[in-house]
Amino acid sequence: METFKELLKNIQNPVNIVIGKYEEMRKTFIGFAEKLCEISSKISYDVDESEEFVTIRSGDIKIVYQCLPIKLEEFARLVYVISNRDVKLRELESDIKAVSGEIIAFTSPFCSHCSRVVDIVTKFAVANPKIEVRIVDAVHFRELSKEHNVISIPTLIVNGRVKLTGEIDENKILNALKEDRYYDYKLGYYAYMLREGLVEELRKDIKTKSDAKVVGDLLTHPMLRVRIGAMLLLEKLFKENPEIVEGAKPKIRELLKHGDFRVKEDAALILGKIGDKADIKFLEDLLVSENVDVRDSAVEAIEEIEERLKRG
Repeated sequence: METFKELLKNIQNPVNIVIGKYEEMRKTFIGFAEKLCEISSKISYDVDESEEFVTIRSGDIKIVYQCLPIKLEEFARLVYVISNRDVKLRELESDIKAVSGEIIAFTSPFCSHCSRVVDIVTKFAVANPKIEVRIVDAVHFRELSKEHNVISIPTLIVNGRVKLTGEIDENKILNALKEDRYYDYKLGYYAYMLREGLVEELRKDIKTKSDAKVVGDLLTHPMLRVRIGAMLLLEKLFKENPEIVEGAKPKIRELLKHGDFRVKEDAALILGKIGDKADIKFLEDLLVSENVDVRDSAVEAIEEIEERLKRG
């Protein structure tokens, strides 16, 4: 507690800790928040049943803390950084203010590298309140981790689509936010072009892996015409530049695990058209599917890839 006192006794701006209804966090955080309020009159807390987890607010800055109250030192550090606007992002700060989005940081109380990543994403939220940050205990909230296919920590999910793992720094996070900046526009534009049958015209606009990633996301579009167009477009792109379609593969591999058999079947078929040796292991998982069409699609896709590899 002495460490918290030294850190928080001179905070500058009011901070409000909102404690939600999640039972495993609630009681401990109420007790901890009461102690923090004793350290500084600028710290307050409320219990709000409409909130699920814990939220730290200061002005228009907000961070959602979806972690069990194990690393309370980390939580106190968040309060300090948010209150004092303690941001040292050098020349990146103006670029950070120009973007917006959501960052989910999957961490663990037993991860030695996670505190540094939490510190970085907190500074992003402080530098630009339009960047929403949520810190999640990946081990405890397994379903959310599974939903985002988190297999290592720390992992950041930017705007629900871009995943960062390994050596994560300020530049990588900023680039992920920038990369996704025009995602919604591209998604709508590409869907329109495919719906109108303008595959050849759209093909000229797909120049990067990031562009191909958007095409991959259209493989689950509600309109059949758009889905078929996306598959045809990826096949054409692969014939011209196989490197570009690598941007769509993470989404396609994810769809191989989809709950809808038809989606799995389509994903296997397109992977057969654009896949390489590394994709075969993902298709092999479908060979034990209970659905015969999925199994047949996987067999056909594997054979197509192997034949392409033989031809060189």
